[in-house]
Amino acid sequence: MASFQFYCPPSRITKAWAELGYAYGFDLMPWQTWIDYQPGSVTAHMEDGDAVRFCCPWYQKNMGVITLSTTTLAQREQPYILSVEMAREKIAAVRAQMFEWQQMGLAPSPSVEENLRIATSALGRATRNMYGPSPIDGILHPEIINSPSTEGGEAAPVQVRYPEDVAALVQESMTSLQYALEAANTLTSNYVARRLAIVGTPTKLADLGCSLGDIIPAEPFSTVFKSAFQTARVDINWRKLDQLPKYRERCIKQMKWCKNNNVKCAVGPLIRFEDIFFPEWLTLYADDFDAICDFVRTYVVKCVEMFGEYVDIWYAASKINVSEALGLNEEQRAQITAIVLETLQQQKVTGDVGISLSQPFDENLGRVNSCFTAYYYAEALFNSGLKIDFIDLNMDIGFNGDGTQDRDPLQYSKLLDGWVNAGIPISISLSVPGIKDSPANPKLKMPYWSGWTYQIQQNWLKRCLPLFWAKPRIKQIIWNTIIDPQESGLFSTGLFDIQGRSKPALKVFIGLPKMFEAN
Repeated sequence: MASFQFYCPPSRITKAWAELGYAYGFDLMPWQTWIDYQPGSVTAHMEDGDAVRFCCPWYQKNMGVITLSTTTLAQREQPYILSVEMAREKIAAVRAQMFEWQQMGLAPSPSVEENLRIATSALGRATRNMYGPSPIDGILHPEIINSPSTEGGEAAPVQVRYPEDVAALVQESMTSLQYALEAANTLTSNYVARRLAIVGTPTKLADLGCSLGDIIPAEPFSTVFKSAFQTARVDINWRKLDQLPKYRERCIKQMKWCKNNNVKCAVGPLIRFEDIFFPEWLTLYADDFDAICDFVRTYVVKCVEMFGEYVDIWYAASKINVSEALGLNEEQRAQITAIVLETLQQQKVTGDVGISLSQPFDENLGRVNSCFTAYYYAEALFNSGLKIDFIDLNMDIGFNGDGTQDRDPLQYSKLLDGWVNAGIPISISLSVPGIKDSPANPKLKMPYWSGWTYQIQQNWLKRCLPLFWAKPRIKQIIWNTIIDPQESGLFSTGLFDIQGRSKPALKVFIGLPKMFEAN
């Protein structure tokens, strides 16, 4: 058993956030990690790991709670200072990304280098305080060296020491981390501006879309929707489709609205691996996998017959890599997904077909013993010979369980680059909370940080949405929730509140094409 202990201020990380942390290796694949938390200290245990990186949610001023990583660390008896190692990693990541983009012709703004200079200087002060003066300090700064002389008159060697009082160095390292993150945010903004200048027109970038939820659009909502989005998604619930005729009628009305208003119609996911989306009677066949597969085939054929003439984009399945619905294991979920794809292909559906994967950073692998990453599912299905036009990355930001831990823009950029460079066309589905009032229904799922507000939701979109939009080979970006859920789902993730009033986040979608005017 390998263990890594970290000192961390209780004001920056709570027990609940620490328990979302995990370790990972050189291949970026999370390892199953067990966390011990004491106020001021986090210890990560894993079965083996001489050299690992550790990441966990961390409160950062002006950004909220974001997940940050350390550099690669060797196992040792002394605790690490978490903020020092996070600052060290972020500085290195910004420098590496800046160099890579400079080779592609991007000239970073002066503020990037200035913030990096301040961050590096603060980190230098922190590490000096941590280990004491070094021999090189004795040459460059003799005034800070007070080493006793030996009998021969030579200065005694400076001894490395662990700090007795870590408060000062923690403050310096947090200053370093703050400026490194500001450099990362500015650098990604520079990248977006450069990409938009190269592309020249918004029509060459990803379509923006939103789920219609329970709404059949009418004026003035219809005009507002079309001013922000080119695609509307009609969500399909197998259980409701099986039991409620009015639900089927509403879905068809939504699809007809799309056709009548020249809005692309996305439908699905047809199979969502959550128990509440499967018919209750299907649980009777939980031990008969072959029967479940037959029911899935029949259901998909029925969906094509009902909706086929309206659909531009099919979402075949979602939550494939993060669910245990109906007691299905990883291979069975992949097999059912392949059956959905095969059935759609046999029915000769028109339009693009894709599958949706959650947690593209694979946070769930830090809690379970598995090697089935999101990319593993994508690669296996994409290379199966079945019709797949895109892989959708679903990110429910700020929620635990099957949600995605929030990151800074540079981490999102590296994630998307990895998928795009693999040659797989991708789509993005998003949810971000914007909390104003306490939930009326305890079934609603709350984010792990309660500090989200309407303004922070909007700020997140201003910071990250342009980056997603500017990336090459992104087919569409879909917002998962149009109106705040009332009965079940992710609390306060809508673009409208329950009274139908728009939130500030909607303005980001409406104003996104105007970024070309600034370039």
